[in-house]
Amino acid sequence: MPTTTSRAPPASRDGAASGVEQTAYEELADAPVTPMALEEFIGRSVHAPQTLRGREVRLLGFVSAGKSPDTPGTSTA
Repeated sequence: MPTTTSRAPPASRDGAASGVEQTAYEELADAPVTPMALEEFIGRSVHAPQTLRGREVRLLGFVSAGKSPDTPGTSTA
């Protein structure tokens, strides 16, 4: 999960400053596929896209209708 390192100044009328928090992300494990919460993936893609380049990610933490293909006893055929 990300850790907050600093906070930028509040936004000004001319748009020169931003109130977005600056975030530092932990190094990803050296694995063929990295499991990652959807929230972290979105944060990395916006604030630190270089941490995702060349990585295969398995997204976790979102809901969809029906059973998961990972649920025992379900068939994809």
